[in-house]
Amino acid sequence: MPILLEVNSAPSLTIEHDIFNPFDENKENIESLRVRSIVDEVIKIPLVRDTILLVLNLIDNVYPTQLLANNNHSRKGMDDMDELGAKRRCQLTEIFPCRYGQSSGHLLFLDKAVYLFMQFVNLKQTTVLIISGARTFLKFAFN
Repeated sequence: MPILLEVNSAPSLTIEHDIFNPFDENKENIESLRVRSIVDEVIKIPLVRDTILLVLNLIDNVYPTQLLANNNHSRKGMDDMDELGAKRRCQLTEIFPCRYGQSSGHLLFLDKAVYLFMQFVNLKQTTVLIISGARTFLKFAFN
């Protein structure tokens, strides 16, 4: 089954740049090099890596739910690279905060409240919400 990872105007992970020496009089020595851009390094490569990990069902092994940084006993034996790896977080949390972003779940409260309000308005067929309507909405929302 094919899986589409990325669709945009520049889908490659490298960009060809013309690199030349401005002090060189011989302009024929311009070389074309394939260089990763900063967008590739920061956004595209981690996102593609995390998507592949998700497809292979290895994402929980790479990003465990319990961070090692919280455990003081294991922190003593960690070197700088292990600590940096423990601080990494899954790039998919930026795109799918409900499923992969347990740390940002509290930010979705307003979205849930708006959804409940829209359901309430659709049931009552009115957009007027007075105090008694707010009470009814809260009773309906929390039951």
